[in-house]
Amino acid sequence: MVMAESIPSTSLSALRTDGLLQDVKFVFDSGEILGAHRCVLAFHSSVFRSWFDPACEWLSSSTERVQEVRLPQKETSDFDSLLRFFYATDASVVNDLTATSLLVLAEEYQVWKLKALCEDWLVERGDAATCV
Repeated sequence: MVMAESIPSTSLSALRTDGLLQDVKFVFDSGEILGAHRCVLAFHSSVFRSWFDPACEWLSSSTERVQEVRLPQKETSDFDSLLRFFYATDASVVNDLTATSLLVLAEEYQVWKLKALCEDWLVERGDAATCV
């Protein structure tokens, strides 16, 4: 009989949570660190794909197994929401608190599905008083 605890989860979210095989650390101005997997990042974003291409100069010069990427002027909570979207493809990460900041990140990292979700959220819930 196989115990449930011995069966690995098939969820990418679980892979992120337990940190197994993470090969990227994002370091923020606050000192906080978020781990991720290059293959997941590259799957969702052509920007990340170009960053982690073995031909990329800054990557190929590194001998570290886990690549450290500094993200100055990025909010940890916003980037964590982006990673949650990558690992769960969960539209619920877009809400009143995150829609605008995620829209900016989605544009910057060319995550078109997330960008469309954020735009739809903002259009559906926007009103004349909050428009700029």
